[in-house]
Amino acid sequence: MSKLTDAEISKIAELVRDEIFGGGAVPWFAPPKDACVILGLKRSKLYEELGAGHIEAYKNNKSLLVDLMSGRRRIKSLPKAEIRPSARARRRRVSHGSSRRRPAQDR
Repeated sequence: MSKLTDAEISKIAELVRDEIFGGGAVPWFAPPKDACVILGLKRSKLYEELGAGHIEAYKNNKSLLVDLMSGRRRIKSLPKAEIRPSARARRRRVSHGSSRRRPAQDR
């Protein structure tokens, strides 16, 4: 078995990163303010997740860097949202076949 070169490792890392983040130029680490925007979390929620150990972060001297890949994994581990149509949309779908409007007192 041969060892991978640095160029091959970089290429594999790039492919994995593209697969996880959907292809855009997303950094591996970011300060909390930027991490909130990238991950779509409120600042307080980000710190809750960091405190619970669900998202990893590292100290670089006095600055904090959030591991965006661990944040992405955390979000993907959450249950999928089940969104139902609003009551208004359901009513519209049911009454869509009728072109006759109801009298004002029946509304």
